[in-house]
Amino acid sequence: MKYQISNVLIFSFIAIIFGFSFVFAQMGFPAISSFSGEDFSLDVSPDIPFPGAEVSASLASNSFDLDRSKITWIHNGKIVLEGTGKKQYQFKAGSLGREETIKAVVISPSGNKLERVRSFILADVDLLWEAKTSRPVFYPGKALPVLRSKVKIVAEPHFILEGKRISPKNLIYKWFLGDELFQEQSGFGRQSFEFQIPIIAFQGQEARVEVSSSKETFKAVKTIFIPASDSKVLIYEEHPLQGPKFSRALAESFSATSQSQIDFRAEPYYFSSPFLVYNWFANGVAAKKEPPFNLLNLKISEGFLGGILLNLIVENNDNPLETKETNVKINVE
Repeated sequence: MKYQISNVLIFSFIAIIFGFSFVFAQMGFPAISSFSGEDFSLDVSPDIPFPGAEVSASLASNSFDLDRSKITWIHNGKIVLEGTGKKQYQFKAGSLGREETIKAVVISPSGNKLERVRSFILADVDLLWEAKTSRPVFYPGKALPVLRSKVKIVAEPHFILEGKRISPKNLIYKWFLGDELFQEQSGFGRQSFEFQIPIIAFQGQEARVEVSSSKETFKAVKTIFIPASDSKVLIYEEHPLQGPKFSRALAESFSATSQSQIDFRAEPYYFSSPFLVYNWFANGVAAKKEPPFNLLNLKISEGFLGGILLNLIVENNDNPLETKETNVKINVE
């Protein structure tokens, strides 16, 4: 009797287990035999690929030996690579707006079938920046930032959905300096970012933006390095009829004749304030006291021969780091 009861209990237990396995299979859960604890990861580099990027996909596992596993790579629905131990797959990302789907199917040494999928829609973002510093109106180059000056960056994302560009105002932005996230300037529609070049950033400052759609269907990241420059002031000769000779700044020496008048113009580059103090000196004596202070009319008396050391010191009272000096030696013949 006890033997019969034991058989009934064992049969019932097996039936229950079989029943649960059948139910799990019908619901899409893996069969009990696949609950092996085996797992692996699928990573891509760069983590957020951009159009045309060289992308490397790789597998890693701490629970079984991938080198002894059969691996099949499927790219956008097509088998592109398969074989034992094929842990890496490299490809070139497509054009803007294209969706890339990478699938890795692994048969582990114990016979378990495992899968991982990564999908992303290719997007990009450009960064434009401007320094809040001065430059002469005739100068064709870009104003450059200096220590403690302000810089503005504007993100221009390129997110394409069904052939149409997603408005930059409908995207989410995260702004970083180095690894520091600036929460107060990040968020929905925060397309621009302003910061001050730190006083210790002698070489410049790295900035980064991460842009995503509201559902994170699209993502793009861009890093830019903004070099720090140095303020400077150049002196130009100004002709009474032709105007300033901006084609050539005066070098260390300049020739003149006695009983003549020479007009000089100072032009500041990369100062963070338009309100500057100009201090002109001729052989150590203050030579200018009335506006416009960036202009100097130097009169050389008759019979004077020798040299005149023209010295100019330009100061920004709001930023002591922007105190610059330049000298020109005038040889009077």
